[in-house]
Amino acid sequence: MEAVVRERGSEWEDILGSGQLMKRVVKDGHGTERPTDGQWVTIKVVDTLRGVDSHDRLTFILGFSMVIDAWELATKLMNVEEIAEIRAKSRLAYGECGLDDIIPQNQDQEYRATKKHVPHMPVDGIRLIIIFPVLA
Repeated sequence: MEAVVRERGSEWEDILGSGQLMKRVVKDGHGTERPTDGQWVTIKVVDTLRGVDSHDRLTFILGFSMVIDAWELATKLMNVEEIAEIRAKSRLAYGECGLDDIIPQNQDQEYRATKKHVPHMPVDGIRLIIIFPVLA
């Protein structure tokens, strides 16, 4: 039987099993610990489709819907310093609303993401202070 050698990044993973969110690892990361809801994570995201939705350093709390679902779901399955390509149907990106005049409604998105950092501090260990201006 002939052995088949596959280059890293040749296989797309169907994250949800519906074809709505696909991930392909381009470069393996390190470690085995994956982040969970309530943890801060930092990622780098490059919009490979339109070039208008890229972020060098995007920090958010998992499970708080601070970013599009595609980034949140894919990030949970990535190791630190892993680089992955992500293809998301519009409902997991900006959906029917789009993003202002930047991304049209119902636009599927494609990204290259790198997970940069996951501190070992859950969000409930942080005090969030909201200051409201006083209007005279």
